[in-house]
Amino acid sequence: MATKNTIEKLAECFPASMPEHLDIKKAMPEIVALRLLLSGFIDCTYASDECATYYIDKDWNGEDAPTIAAILVGKSLVYYVLDSYDLEIAKFASGLKAIDFYKKTFMGSK
Repeated sequence: MATKNTIEKLAECFPASMPEHLDIKKAMPEIVALRLLLSGFIDCTYASDECATYYIDKDWNGEDAPTIAAILVGKSLVYYVLDSYDLEIAKFASGLKAIDFYKKTFMGSK
């Protein structure tokens, strides 16, 4: 499970995001949370969101950033990759696969 330290580091840019959907963030495997952090993702979860959300902070040419949304379904996490219009383009049971897909699709790298 993700540690408090990793959850806090992911929320450094937007500290108000940290307590939002904390149950989902705590349920995330530490390896996934660390990969998000080391890949440059930041926590951008809003109080009005239905899930924990993350994106890479960069210039997206005036468009909203694509995101990874982590949703707790029963006792399992499901990871959705959403485009800049919040449309689902992929769904994964593995957070690591969602991160790799995001990076390959939007960053041109793995």
